[in-house]
Amino acid sequence: MMKVAALVVVAALAVAAVVAPEPSQPVPLPPSPQATAPYTVCPLGEAARRTTALTFLEAARDTTISIFSAGDVPVEAAIEVSEEGTSALELSEITGLALAPVLVPQGTPPSAVETILQGGGVAAAPCQPGSPDAQVLLGGSTAEGHTYTISLANPFAGAATVDIAAASEVGVESEPALSGIVVPPRSLIAVDLHSILPGRQAISAAIVTHQGRVVPGAVHDTGSDISATAGLIAALDWYLPAPALEGVGRTLVLFAPGTTEAPFQIDVYGPDGLLEAAYEDVIPAQSQITIPVGDLLEGAGAIRVLSANPVAAALRFSGDGANAVVPGSSAASPSWRLSGAGRLGDSVVHVFNPGDVEVTAELQSGTGRPITSVAVPPQTLVQVPITARPVGGRLEADGDVVVTWTTNTENGLAGDLADPLAPG
Repeated sequence: MMKVAALVVVAALAVAAVVAPEPSQPVPLPPSPQATAPYTVCPLGEAARRTTALTFLEAARDTTISIFSAGDVPVEAAIEVSEEGTSALELSEITGLALAPVLVPQGTPPSAVETILQGGGVAAAPCQPGSPDAQVLLGGSTAEGHTYTISLANPFAGAATVDIAAASEVGVESEPALSGIVVPPRSLIAVDLHSILPGRQAISAAIVTHQGRVVPGAVHDTGSDISATAGLIAALDWYLPAPALEGVGRTLVLFAPGTTEAPFQIDVYGPDGLLEAAYEDVIPAQSQITIPVGDLLEGAGAIRVLSANPVAAALRFSGDGANAVVPGSSAASPSWRLSGAGRLGDSVVHVFNPGDVEVTAELQSGTGRPITSVAVPPQTLVQVPITARPVGGRLEADGDVVVTWTTNTENGLAGDLADPLAPG
């Protein structure tokens, strides 16, 4: 009798193996926390209301990107990569999806991929692999006339569950709708903070993952320009080049995602040199602080934030028709990639030397051709123009520097931190 039952079970399993369909598309599993992710994700892709361009530096010749939506992968496309590893792709050429998050497989070294948005303004944000740590989105607002949308992309095989820990000028926000958000596999969830938490002049958030992994991004629309941001991982030390743009205000935004307060100090690098501990304060747990840069620095310079507990830091640039958020860097490096610089028009590369010795920096095209070479004195910010181009460029220095870029156009202001290829 037992043999008969066993045969019945075996037969049933065999039938199930034949009848059950195989997955239509392979999907990646999140890497272990110690592993380097073999992919990067662009969560802010759009192909309807706005146009989206992806710019690539050091891309593999056989790179095929995937657009995922509602549990499926409706679009796969091979990108045309030059001999030097550069490429640029308009998403509208391959899809008409209003929301079109993109999965990009990575080689060694991983390519630098930037999302460039146009429509109702201009904006730029890097594509990233995501992280199991809290990922911080800085510099938004839900004031009247503003919208602020957080995108949670999950290209992986399993569902993810996250909380959005938001804070504004009123303190830590308490809103049940921001807890226990489930993001299904191969899907994107858009969370409209302007409808959930309206009327906040300055709002930031940490994406806290409980299960799986997501790659977050955010778009802030002021009605005259947009800014785009990717998730930042909190750290103890931040460098922020602070260019002075005519008619544009600058605000330092700090967020402490942990459950303990974060005492911090700000060192200022200005025309008169380094002023240590020019400002000191404490960020309450899971809260933000905003500081007008004009209270710290007149003209162009740089800021360093040193904190006792991990924080995230960025500069928000705002003004009439201008809105951009440029993250700080938690490390200096001799090598930087600027894949998005120049895509929207003539741009400026901001090179800050935090060291005590003069550094020579060479700005190169995306193909590695030298454009110009500049001397960067110690503890000084130098600005280098770069002309309009489909894909940005590189910066190679003989010492550690910190590099950002901005593009100021008649349609708005965009900017971003460059990608450090070899941290110092």
